Amino acid sequence: MTETTKWYEFEDRRNGIIERCPEVDFLCDNTCADGTARDVDCSCPSFDSLPYPACPDSLCADGSERNPVDCDCPQSLAEVPIVAEPVEPVEPVEQVEPVEPVEPVEPVVESEPEPVVVVEKFPAPLGVKTTRCEDNLVVEWEIPEHTGHLLFGYEIMISGHLINDCKEHLEAMVQNGRCTIDWEELVYEPFSMSQGEDIGAKIRAKYENSHTSEWSEIGSGA
Repeated sequence: MTETTKWYEFEDRRNGIIERCPEVDFLCDNTCADGTARDVDCSCPSFDSLPYPACPDSLCADGSERNPVDCDCPQSLAEVPIVAEPVEPVEPVEQVEPVEPVEPVEPVVESEPEPVVVVEKFPAPLGVKTTRCEDNLVVEWEIPEHTGHLLFGYEIMISGHLINDCKEHLEAMVQNGRCTIDWEELVYEPFSMSQGEDIGAKIRAKYENSHTSEWSEIGSGA
């Protein structure tokens, strides 16, 4: 009944739209509320002319058919017949032995692995040797392979002390692997070298960003 009433509410609304917009052609291809076809002018039988408005096709909540007069369904659960299904007997449950309480376990905290620090090694000079040449001490070495790095110079150490000056310009020393030192500089402190003493020297290379190689093996000869 309610669905039929709602259908006529929509039908009245459709007729009102047609009256307001007579110049528009509206489709008229659905059936009336009672299932009959519309007339030529698209009209349907009035609500009051229906003997019993068509009921919805859906069944009631209890699965029964609707009342054909007023489309009503049972209004309370008391009106719905209840069919009790047989209940299977429940098997007796065996008593469970009590479980001993378990002491809580401390959670294991995973330690993060120590980061691996890769220290880049810079090539060191090789083949260091020293020779006496008149009043000079000459230190020579093989220039290290330094592809991919900028070679800025060298540090030379004799008897545990750094040599501050070479007679060669820095560029010549870097390119040729050679440092000439005035012998008089080695006689006085902090070197205090004496005639006939074996003179050993070690060298390390200086690179970009203040990087240095390891010290070379001590070379001698003078």
